[in-house]
Formats: sequence, C-alpha cells, structure tokens
Amino acid sequence: MENQFNNPDFLARWIAGDLSVEELEDFKKTKDFEVYNSINKHSQEFKAPTIDLNAALISTKEKISFGRHKKKQQRYTFMSIAASVILLIGAAALFTSNVSYKTNGGEQLAINLPDGSKVQLNANSTLKHRRFFWKNNRKLNLSGEGYFEVEKGGDFQVQTGFGNVTVIGTKFNIKSRKSFDLKCFEGVVRYDNLKTNESKVLKQNDHIEVHSNIITHHKKYDNQPSWLKGISVFKSVKFSKVIEELQHQYGVHFIGKNIPNETIFSGSFTHRNLKEALQTTLSPLGIQYELKQDNKTIIIK
Repeated sequence: MENQFNNPDFLARWIAGDLSVEELEDFKKTKDFEVYNSINKHSQEFKAPTIDLNAALISTKEKISFGRHKKKQQRYTFMSIAASVILLIGAAALFTSNVSYKTNGGEQLAINLPDGSKVQLNANSTLKHRRFFWKNNRKLNLSGEGYFEVEKGGDFQVQTGFGNVTVIGTKFNIKSRKSFDLKCFEGVVRYDNLKTNESKVLKQNDHIEVHSNIITHHKKYDNQPSWLKGISVFKSVKFSKVIEELQHQYGVHFIGKNIPNETIFSGSFTHRNLKEALQTTLSPLGIQYELKQDNKTIIIK
C-alpha cells in the first residue's frame, strides 16, 4: 500500500470525511481499503466516553484565539490520534472475531478450513471458529452435525454442548443435537465430557453415544456417514429419532398425538424425495398420514 494511504493524517482526514472526491476514489481502489473500512466499522461498535459539554465549550473558547490555521492543525492532530486509537481498537475487534457457517433444514455445506482440513456440515447446524491465527489454535464450536477430515498438525478441538472432541489427524463425525453421537472413521480422537470429567479415546470404527451424561460404546464398520450419500440410516432406534431427522432434512413438522415415538425402528430414508422418505418410514409402522400442499406439514391420523 502506498505511503500516502498509510499515513495517520490521511486516515484521520478519511475518518473525518475531509478527503476530496479524487482522494477517496483513489483510496477505494487500493487493496487495503476494505481492511481499513472493516476495522473502522468494527470500531463503531465501541461506545465513546461521556463528554462534559460545559468543560469542552470553555476549552474550545480558550483555543479560538490561536487562529484558524492552528485550530485546523490541532483538529487533524487530534483526528490522527483518534484514527490510531480507532484502528487499534478496531483491529483488536477484527482479529478476535469469528467466522460462522450455518445450514438450514435440508441443506448441507462443504467447508475448507484455513489449515486444509475439511468439514461437511449437515442440515440445521452451525460451525464457528476464529477468523485469524486459527492455525495456531485449531478450535471450533459445533451445534448440530458435521463430518471432519482433519489435516495433521497441532491439536484440533471441536467444542460442543456435550463436551469436547480432540484429535491430531483423523476422520470423524459429530452429532450434537438433543443427544451426542461420535464416530471415528480413521485415526484417533478423544472425547471429554465437561460435566462428568469422563474421557473416552476412540479409534477406527469406534462409536459412542451420550444420553444424560451416560456414555454407551459401540462398533460401526462404515467408511463414512450415510448422510454424506444423501441417506439417513437407522438401526434399532426409537422412532422419535427418525421423526427428528426427517424434520432436520426436510424442514417439516408433524401434527398429531398418535406418533409412536417409543417404537423401535430399523430402516432408512432418502434426503432427495420427501414423499418417498415418508413412505419408507411411516408406512412400515402402519402410520396413516397426510402431507399438506405446502410440503412442510404432515398430519398424523
């Protein structure tokens, strides 16, 4: 960036709105304008200190006698200092800000993290991480479900409402909704329950579920989560989990008192066709239903 645009006096005049049209247009063409503009916007979120108007008025009157030229010079000196302070505060806000990813019902999102690690975010999920210096502190916050392929490096930690999952380099799937589900497909991961201080180390094909802080261990011999292929698969689960997943994948809601939530279900449904998904999940249990024209409401009869 040219020295002209990096000069505190120039930045002070920009913040004060005193640049000429030509100067402003030239500044906007520089590659660093967007950075300064973002910092300036962040700085606006900070409240200014309360000003004693009477004291300020007396001080201003005392300085009028020094003449216009000096007044203007003092103004820009003050604005230069203010610009430096604003930029420092704004930079702090910018550097500590987060990047956030969110999916709605029926959506999936592929995310490439700064270190080359990859995340596939399932429906109705949110993932957050620090905007800057993330490679030195690889921590993310997950709400919902995500599949992770982690590049080797320092500790990689996923924080959830049910505890933290720490890895070095591996492939795993986390589901953190009403309950917690963790599957390790490759490498090694460690789960730490922050409420009970209990920890579990998972290797390839290990799978744990957490309900009411009770950890249950299983074995799953899959190469990747079925939802990455556009299918939800269930084996001996309560039907309430099937209903919940239908809601996440299609953004639908069920109305009725005759939903057999406690019934054990084994089967699957596609993420690409709602009518077919309802037929393969509701019909085998003899559930009569009606799909409304909005394709969002299912009446259980």
